[in-house]
Amino acid sequence: MRLLPRGFLLAGLVLAGGAVAAEAETLEELDALSDAASTEAGGLAAARDMAGRGEYLDALAMLERTLGSFPRSAEGLLLHAEYLCAIDDRQGGLVELQLLRPRDYADGRIDEARAACTAPRRAPAAAPSPPPPPVESRRPTALQSAPPPPSVAAPAAAAPPSNSTNSTSTARAPAGPAATKPKVN
Repeated sequence: MRLLPRGFLLAGLVLAGGAVAAEAETLEELDALSDAASTEAGGLAAARDMAGRGEYLDALAMLERTLGSFPRSAEGLLLHAEYLCAIDDRQGGLVELQLLRPRDYADGRIDEARAACTAPRRAPAAAPSPPPPPVESRRPTALQSAPPPPSVAAPAAAAPPSNSTNSTSTARAPAGPAATKPKVN
């Protein structure tokens, strides 16, 4: 099997773990993230550390790298489901929890995760509204305080010109062959 050069591996990490790669600014930091995911315990510990700081997207990216190498990691699968719930992807978290085998976990561990995922969320605290602008900025500007322009009366509609030679006929006969045929009423 042919191994990919290190540059391709790092480029893959940048593409696969966009949130983590955005935080990692140097190749050494990317190497450290890759090394952390090289063992199951290291990847899980790094993901827990990130989640503890509230960086759930980074933690999910770390878990996905770890699960790529250790797809049967029972603890990794449970953490992934829990962190999906934490970022408000309840449906995804519940689907993953449904796929877990209860015999792989301590009694009630999956039920606790499911309860946490289905518990009603508190609405985030609303950001304080900005203070009202100072009174001076409420004064009308020069354009707002200018008097309205004087109204201009609309000119009276001109009467259509009258044809003094033929007062009984208001329409002209069309030109061409239709003009020579007499109309029958």
